[in-house]
Amino acid sequence: MSDIALIPGTPVGPYEVVALLGMGAMGEVYHARDTRLNRMVALKTLPGHFQTSPERHERFVQEARLASSLQHPNIVTIFDIGSDGPLTYLAMDLVRGRTLDQVIQEGGLRVRDAIRYAAEMADALSAAHAAGIVHRDLKPANIMIAATGHVKILDFGLATLVSSALAPGTDETTMQQRVVQTNAGTILGTVAYMSPEQAEGKPVDGRSDLFSLGGILYEMVSGRRPFQAESTAGTLASILSSEPKPLTDSVSGMPPSLDKLIARCLRKDPKRRAQHASDVRLALEEIQEELASGTSGVAPAVPLPRRRGLLATAGAALAVVLAVTAAVVWWPRRTPVATAFEPVPLTTLPGTEDSPTFSPDGTQVAFVWEPAADRGPDIYVQVTGAAGSPLRLTNDDARHFQPAWSPDGKVLALWHVKNRTSNATLVLISPLGGPERALFEWTGTTGRISWSADSQWIAFGNYRPGERGIVLVSAATGDRIDWRTLNPALAGSDEPMFSPDGKRLAFIRTTGDFTGEPYVIGVAGDGRPSGEPARLPLNDTEVHEPVWTADGKELLLRVGDMTSNGGIVRVPADGSRPPERISSLRHAYSTAMSRDGRQLAFTRGGTDFDVWRVDLLHPEQSTAIARSSLFDAAAAYSPDGKQIAFSSNRSGSREIWVTDDNGEKGQPLTRFGGPINGVPRWSPDGGQIVFDARPDGHADVFVIAATGGPVRRLTTEKGEDARPVWSPDGKWIYFSSDRGGRSEIWRMTPAGEHAAQITRTGASTVVASHDGQWLYYRPAAPPFFLRRIHPDGSGDEEVVHSLVSMLGFAASKSGTWFFGQIPGESRYTLRRLGHGEREPHDVARLPFVPMGYPISISSDERFALVTGGDRSGPTC
Repeated sequence: MSDIALIPGTPVGPYEVVALLGMGAMGEVYHARDTRLNRMVALKTLPGHFQTSPERHERFVQEARLASSLQHPNIVTIFDIGSDGPLTYLAMDLVRGRTLDQVIQEGGLRVRDAIRYAAEMADALSAAHAAGIVHRDLKPANIMIAATGHVKILDFGLATLVSSALAPGTDETTMQQRVVQTNAGTILGTVAYMSPEQAEGKPVDGRSDLFSLGGILYEMVSGRRPFQAESTAGTLASILSSEPKPLTDSVSGMPPSLDKLIARCLRKDPKRRAQHASDVRLALEEIQEELASGTSGVAPAVPLPRRRGLLATAGAALAVVLAVTAAVVWWPRRTPVATAFEPVPLTTLPGTEDSPTFSPDGTQVAFVWEPAADRGPDIYVQVTGAAGSPLRLTNDDARHFQPAWSPDGKVLALWHVKNRTSNATLVLISPLGGPERALFEWTGTTGRISWSADSQWIAFGNYRPGERGIVLVSAATGDRIDWRTLNPALAGSDEPMFSPDGKRLAFIRTTGDFTGEPYVIGVAGDGRPSGEPARLPLNDTEVHEPVWTADGKELLLRVGDMTSNGGIVRVPADGSRPPERISSLRHAYSTAMSRDGRQLAFTRGGTDFDVWRVDLLHPEQSTAIARSSLFDAAAAYSPDGKQIAFSSNRSGSREIWVTDDNGEKGQPLTRFGGPINGVPRWSPDGGQIVFDARPDGHADVFVIAATGGPVRRLTTEKGEDARPVWSPDGKWIYFSSDRGGRSEIWRMTPAGEHAAQITRTGASTVVASHDGQWLYYRPAAPPFFLRRIHPDGSGDEEVVHSLVSMLGFAASKSGTWFFGQIPGESRYTLRRLGHGEREPHDVARLPFVPMGYPISISSDERFALVTGGDRSGPTC
């Protein structure tokens, strides 16, 4: 075959050529008619001089296989593949419109249009990357702007499968993973848009496409490429060593947040680049909201969606980070809550924003803001619908949580905590700032606050072990009423919220570590419970944060865990109808309703934890691995140190993942698709992973082969069987269980047999010493000092007279490891108690704030895996 274009009327298989549409390095594209179905298609043929090249032919066929496996509105649809003599062809959807490079050449695009197109491209790439497919040749010439105004990505001829893992639901018969091999160092793609790693001929993943997307977005809004020179070599050098010029000063109407996002996509180091196409899409959508609200020129930049938070209470006993963007939603007056709406940003500040509360007239929102780990949290007030900086109400060195605006508008109630080890004080403060008035000091953990309609009573949940229940406090005198002592049915009650008329109280009754049930009960005028609590018809096993609608007829509740599949449902307060999930409020939490029912403020996101590899010899060289903008935590080294297992929600629900020791080449082992999967631990031979999960609400212990396969359940008791670990010889699995009425350490065989209790005074978490002679555990009740016991139950003794987090300790050949806080600072170290030593010593100062998840020490004790909260603020 020659390279001469086919003339109109030429038959190619069942297709008839109508006209030549274009020619490229990987083929010619024709407008053709399918003579069987009498429909128009785009017909792509492999150029004649490539027909004798097995690699080119295989790559052409691969395009059809890869692209046909992707069903997405922004990816061109492949209909057919075939051959006619020596000519190989594929038929695809005929997209009527112009290529993006033509659109750019004809005058460029408006910023709003560029953002919209880029968001559709990111959505398409997200689908491709989820299936393990990287485009590798993303450029304006491969992107069509259809006549409908939507984007279509073309030409997956350079695509490659980067993982053997298929996306959930992918049919393996329709995606045959025949990867075309190229010689090491071969550069494939179009130079002007390729990533640095692609320009150097290195292996690429989805982050390479995000670099290309950043370059295309840069060109769409500016009319020029971010990297350009007079020669191909010069362009490659620019990609590898130069930084593009910022766009804020040169492009009219350019939001600073968009400039930051583009800059993040164009970072040279893939580890510091935007990590997931879905995150880029969400960031672009938030910038669209920012432009629509008119705040783009003055508000701080909108980040890639990050999940942050405040320290968890003793109920979970884990440090968790919840997250950033509070939003305000307007509804028609006649509809208290709509199931579809367009949220607009209220705050886009760096750090953590949480716990919004409306002023009675709905014109202001008070909230918690913690700009950095060593500053705050403090209480701020922001006027709704207005630009400008928020007003800071609290202005001392203490920490402040859970503000609640009184219905009369005169004061806010909140928790004042002098430092991390002191008791909390319930205080009142004016919305204009000024001195705080203390009501009383509280020895328990702080929880959400709610006011009665007449501003006389303040309700909160008592989190103290063994005393969990609702407490009402007189705002005038500080006198308290412990509801748990008045009605035994209210034991375990938490998260109270007064109805708008003050005559009812919604609350959650805790039934396990992560389980609860919603109830409503009457409230008498004297602040005491009236009648018996009525359970709402909600079967979700994890329910939190009841919020009343303005008319008092419905409640909004958060269901599911925010590190997995959490969301908001609405349910009638009288239980007359089943709950209804509000699809627009996925990953929303910490909600607050205005008194007129026209606004809902909420924190949006989830949790952004990262797995850090700490260099124990050179801590300053520690770095985050297995990183995403979502939840990645509880990592553990395999016995040979070549792989790590961890818990992550990067695929949607929280599952167990395995990667190499650099956090790359990841794939999920489990596919529960629902409640959280917990802490993974490798068997001594590296063949199995044990973990806890909650498919039925309560925790059970499961085992799965390290290479994947069926999941095997080891425990079936009702209650909490959690946090399993292996004995060093692999003969036992130790775990915590409350099957005896209180959480203790138990053991069983890897088959789930011969369960026996070990501790007798209460224990929540355990690790085994390297030689198997000791079990180190954390007590279930204060003081939370590290203890140890022999596997036969003898020798129970305190080891470290220092607080340890519920999961944050480990054992290695040289001793026992845990976190320690540097006195007078908000920084932490890794500490080790060596064998035979009486006092621990600091090993490595951590360059991040550790979360209370397990520590894993490599077998050579050079590295440690630690979970860190991402508190970097709005960097894109």
